[in-house]
Amino acid sequence: MAGNVMQPDDRATSQGKDMLWEVALLADLINYGLSGRAVEPDIMVDFGMGDYPIACKKIWSEKNVEKNDSKGAKQLAPFENGGVIALNLDDLTPARLRSSPT
Repeated sequence: MAGNVMQPDDRATSQGKDMLWEVALLADLINYGLSGRAVEPDIMVDFGMGDYPIACKKIWSEKNVEKNDSKGAKQLAPFENGGVIALNLDDLTPARLRSSPT
């Protein structure tokens, strides 16, 4: 991660930002009291009914949404109970939202 672009306003693709987002999502799930861990496909979480897989995909452009959705589905294919494809759309939104003066 350390050798990758990590600044939120830098829209360059970055494996470091991909990984950071997975870690942040896992931390949020744990903070909400769920039992989770970083394993294949990306995250495994227990919602109270056993392990459930989450495939994490960071979307860098609108053109790549379908491609990444397909990659997530392939990651989840080995799991009999399905799973969730979690999409991070941060880099499709403006880096800094400015409020207009009132």
